[in-house]
Amino acid sequence: MNIINGSGVELNKHSPSLQVPQYQSEKASLHSQIQSLGASRRLCAYTALGTLGDPEVPGATCSEFTALACGAKRVIQYSTFEAAAADVINGKIEVVLVPAAYEKLNPFIQSADLIVIDQFKVPIPSLVLAGRPGTTANGGKLFHHPATSPLLLEVLGHYELALAVGSNVEACRSVLEEENTICITNAICAERFGLEIFRVIRKRPIMPFIVFAAVKADENLANN
Repeated sequence: MNIINGSGVELNKHSPSLQVPQYQSEKASLHSQIQSLGASRRLCAYTALGTLGDPEVPGATCSEFTALACGAKRVIQYSTFEAAAADVINGKIEVVLVPAAYEKLNPFIQSADLIVIDQFKVPIPSLVLAGRPGTTANGGKLFHHPATSPLLLEVLGHYELALAVGSNVEACRSVLEEENTICITNAICAERFGLEIFRVIRKRPIMPFIVFAAVKADENLANN
């Protein structure tokens, strides 16, 4: 099983960066739950699956982790779901995996060029409040992916300004780049970046995922 970014750089799924001991317990629990749900091979039929991911930290976004845990043969990392969808429409990859929590999901569903071919529910890594080790759970800025916006109400008083970023990975990276900041991210990503987890906001929540493929030419004609 291989991981490839949108630029075509292939990364081995079993690279050392994917085997950091700190998050093995979270990973093991997730894999056990996914297997018990019968979803560990849910995505094995697709030859090339695109989703949100980061080549510097493979497997750390919730979407890429789910793709790998559910048996995807080849995962292509993209900086946005829209970029992955564009490659699906252009025939460069077979499908794109999008979580139902994505705040811009509706255009995918309404697109005349995409069709839903599968949907399923699995647990994702725990969503946590995290920051630099040795600091407190309070910061001037809080970085978060827009999909986690509803959780901001649960950490009011911990930040002065909430800033949306492109992924959980970017949220963690932003904390390391700027002092007096915290983030909402997933537990695996936080530990990969060496952040301290101050609070578990949602412990391995169940997330619906949707698989989109390109509408075939004859299906387009039939719908006109």
